[in-house]
Amino acid sequence: MKKVIISIFAFCAVLAAVAAPNTNEAIGIRLVKEAYAKAQERAASEYTAKFNTKLSQIAPGVGLQDKNIDVFYTLDMDENGYSIQPYLVRCKYNIAARNCYEEYLYDEHGNRQFYYERSDSYKEDNAVEETRIYFNAEGDIFYSEVKTIVDGKVVKTEEFDSNSDYIMYIINRFESYKLITQKLAV
Repeated sequence: MKKVIISIFAFCAVLAAVAAPNTNEAIGIRLVKEAYAKAQERAASEYTAKFNTKLSQIAPGVGLQDKNIDVFYTLDMDENGYSIQPYLVRCKYNIAARNCYEEYLYDEHGNRQFYYERSDSYKEDNAVEETRIYFNAEGDIFYSEVKTIVDGKVVKTEEFDSNSDYIMYIINRFESYKLITQKLAV
């Protein structure tokens, strides 16, 4: 009987150890989703600080590329002057016939918190790819997923390759939009 109780206890301990990272991940995702909802609500307010930039260029191999960027930011005064931090950036653009939409969510300190991308798939006809990347307070990825959607149905879900060059593009975009906001706002 003792062996059965010890075996059950050991099994429960292993199960708890395995489930703990998933629980922390779920809590982190929930907190980011709450911050995202607040940022969206704040961005919809008529009293929010915002600027919009529209760019058009002819790119080799792409043709006409239009980019529309909306930056939502906080503007506070402190003893050093203005404190400006973006909290949400929305970017809509095309690469040839492929349409892309991105969102960058920052925390209250201007650190990256969440990245979202929805774009026409270049791998499959009539498909859309959605990428979600969640960052912790240190700026490291703690959860990511890439979904392929065909006719409104998810046909494939995989983890984002955090070792790819594309992650550096995303991180650089976070920093670029932050610098642009601080230079152009006010």
